[in-house]
Amino acid sequence: MSLAALSSRRSNLMLISSATIPVGLKWKPPHTDEHKFLAALPEEQPRFVAITSEFIQNQTLFSRVRELVPQARLVLCVLPETVAQTKHLWEQVETLDIDILCHIHELTDCLSALNADQFYVSTLMATHPSYRHAEELIGWHTITLAEKRILRLMLQGANGPTIAKALFLSLSTIDNHKTSIIQKLGITGRGIA
Repeated sequence: MSLAALSSRRSNLMLISSATIPVGLKWKPPHTDEHKFLAALPEEQPRFVAITSEFIQNQTLFSRVRELVPQARLVLCVLPETVAQTKHLWEQVETLDIDILCHIHELTDCLSALNADQFYVSTLMATHPSYRHAEELIGWHTITLAEKRILRLMLQGANGPTIAKALFLSLSTIDNHKTSIIQKLGITGRGIA
């Protein structure tokens, strides 16, 4: 499985390249030129395509990528300077044909989830205008960092044994954290089990 990437800055391409290593993806030669990038896609046939938010205003680019490699998962890698313009980010995302977005520093986690055919929930979702902030949940402030890591993996679809393996913890520790989360958030039924 492979990843093709487009960014106008080589430093961003290095960050993207380093994100592919832990996931075990084959890295196709990165591109800084949009036209060369598009020309190479039909031959490369990557499973994933990552484009940095420098190109967010180029709706045609995203549509063209979708035409050339319809089976590829299209990832918008959001750069820090784009996050600073949050209002415009969501307006522009609405016009793009993408599968997922993530902050460039979350790319390894994002690609890992996608490679396992799971959905990735980016921290950028907290900036969406309709997002209900976690602080509004009763008990959220009492959730520990370890419990938040477990919740994040659960939201990505991971089960107890998978979480235990990913976090190098025992299954009983994971179960204890789940019980604690349920109590702290006041969840009833099997909402988190």
